[in-house]
Amino acid sequence: MPESLLLGIVFVIAVIAVGMVFWYASAGKSKATHTNAYLEALEKMVDGDQAGAIQRFKDAIREDSDNIAAYIRLGDLLREGGLAANAVRVHRDLTLRHNLSDETLLKIRKSLLLDYEATGEYSRGITSAFEILEQERHPDPAVVRKIVMMLEKQEQWKEAEAVINKHSDLFKEDKAGRLAMYRVYQALKMAEGDHYKEAQATLKDAIRKDPNCAAAYFYLGKLYHEDNRLDDAIKEWKKICSDMPEKSHFVFPELEKAWFEAGRFNDAERLYQDLLTSRNNAVNTGAGLALAEIYQKKGDYESAINVLKQLEEGPESYESVARKKIALLFNRGEFKQAAAEALGFLQEKNGKPTPTNGCIACNEFVATPEWICSECNHHSS
Repeated sequence: MPESLLLGIVFVIAVIAVGMVFWYASAGKSKATHTNAYLEALEKMVDGDQAGAIQRFKDAIREDSDNIAAYIRLGDLLREGGLAANAVRVHRDLTLRHNLSDETLLKIRKSLLLDYEATGEYSRGITSAFEILEQERHPDPAVVRKIVMMLEKQEQWKEAEAVINKHSDLFKEDKAGRLAMYRVYQALKMAEGDHYKEAQATLKDAIRKDPNCAAAYFYLGKLYHEDNRLDDAIKEWKKICSDMPEKSHFVFPELEKAWFEAGRFNDAERLYQDLLTSRNNAVNTGAGLALAEIYQKKGDYESAINVLKQLEEGPESYESVARKKIALLFNRGEFKQAAAEALGFLQEKNGKPTPTNGCIACNEFVATPEWICSECNHHSS
């Protein structure tokens, strides 16, 4: 082989070798950059640097548009940062990609479910949740509960009941109460359409499902009252007082009105006196306040004050008791004593809120009884 040809071959080989070295170096640098951006984003998440993590996840995505994990985490961070609508777009776009593994698609759908919950898009959330259940071999309890919650938000009571019946093992503790409340809400819709007989029958069915469903007795009494069946209305409301005394304050105004119409207002006074002897401080506080109100209307301030003093001697003191006592003293003309009581109350601040129409889980106050809390979805049937 001529020497010139040999030198040519050696030169070509050298050029190829140098090119390969540069190519591998460049690829390795790109890979390292991608890995570093993603890892740095994870580190910033752990450190609580949400803004920094979002930026680095964006960097990782720009470097590698196939980094699905970066997209998922970016969307989750956007949702947690109050940008749920942006998170929906990120996660929903991912579902349109081809060649995703089943595991990856499941992760995306679960993130998307949380996005829809955050944006209040319950219909889409329900659809997404059912897709998750179809994909999973063993249903995720958290997903099932979110379906039920979203169906409740949509007032799709029959659909929610079907889900609970299918996954009854997840609702052992509150199944009866939930299903009874669904009947109650269906009855209220019937009543709105003037189908009173059907509404009454549905409320009775709610009671059969859960004999402790106070809401069913409450609204059944309301329907009887509207139908001028005062005795039947009073009977239903008194069941709450006797069987569920902790919820009796819900029906005090209804009972007083019915007894007044029936010319038996003294029955209210007797009921409150009986409840006042209860060992449940929350119960006798509500009854005591109602009794004090009756005495005040009669002009019997002395008896009203004595009832409030009796409540103060209990194991706990409620803010409403103090407020009522201050108002009574003021209306009685004992201004100095009312001022002293007010100052003492403000200085001590040792009262606790009296039972109201608030949620026992999150303490959100509402003006009328709310059996499923609109804030935290707690059930109080």
